[in-house]
Amino acid sequence: MKYFQRWMLIVLSILPALGCDTQKVATQYVEESLYGTVITLRDGTKVRGELVYVYDFSKLIFGEERDEQIYAIFDPTKYSPDPRQDRSFTMISSNDFDPNSIQINPPNPNIQRYEDFVREMGFSIEILPFNGMWHVLEYNESYHRKEGGCGNFAWDILKTDQLGNYHCQSGNGCNHGYSVSDHYAWNQPVLMPITGFIKEFRDDFPDNPPYLEHPPGSSNYVLIELNGGYYLGLVHFRQGSITANGIKPGNRYEVGTEIGRVGNSGFSAVPHIHMTLFWKASVGPNGCRGLGWSVPTFFQKLYISDTNRNAELKKDVQPHKGQRVSNDRF
Repeated sequence: MKYFQRWMLIVLSILPALGCDTQKVATQYVEESLYGTVITLRDGTKVRGELVYVYDFSKLIFGEERDEQIYAIFDPTKYSPDPRQDRSFTMISSNDFDPNSIQINPPNPNIQRYEDFVREMGFSIEILPFNGMWHVLEYNESYHRKEGGCGNFAWDILKTDQLGNYHCQSGNGCNHGYSVSDHYAWNQPVLMPITGFIKEFRDDFPDNPPYLEHPPGSSNYVLIELNGGYYLGLVHFRQGSITANGIKPGNRYEVGTEIGRVGNSGFSAVPHIHMTLFWKASVGPNGCRGLGWSVPTFFQKLYISDTNRNAELKKDVQPHKGQRVSNDRF
């Protein structure tokens, strides 16, 4: 099964909680194939395309919770390389239509699937932005689903030892994880994961001490401009580390270029990097401080293991929580 087909299974599992007749939906999914997903708005307007994901705002880590879901409908025919004109996604509030009216059908085979669009446009990730073996702390599995669209498809990645510890356990100068320098990820180089232009960055926010009970929301970040309304975001850099590398907005940087160091700025408990593909950065209506919507992508190739050894090279892959990852065999 292709990776992006998993989101359809997730969507179908969510529908009963949204008041949809799943038997009716399943029947339509099998029997109808003209437009893929069709949502009829209360004013009679029909929105057609591929249902990529449903963002749930009823349970949030930050922001005001509300009984609302946002349906992400993808239509490649509405894509434009001009970010201001790119309408490849339509975000539809559950308040704007009757959930029982939604039709989820097999996608039109004559229209490009989202997964293939990401691959063809070069929106997949070329390399892990680090050297060596790293640990996936989180993907689209638990708390990222509660970020109101900001990080649903983000990877939180940090460095661990062979036993899975984030930080030193003993030794001279070890503060048992309560100093940022105890953490193996702290101050590690962060590399460009894809060739592109730096749209903007911030690196003036201070780093938090680990395990701060109420960390501030403002993070140091880099936003890489791809094409259309798509951007790759990396968050939680060490204060001053991006500027120290001579990075300048508007410049193009090759994949593998060092752009900063791992920090613990913003909404972060331990030093790590949070990375996601955004759509419509700087105009996001979803409370993400203007960063846009976190949408799915994948790594072009990556060595992956559930342990610290015997990694296998995977292509077009989305590593998940608990997996070890590297650009090189381990």
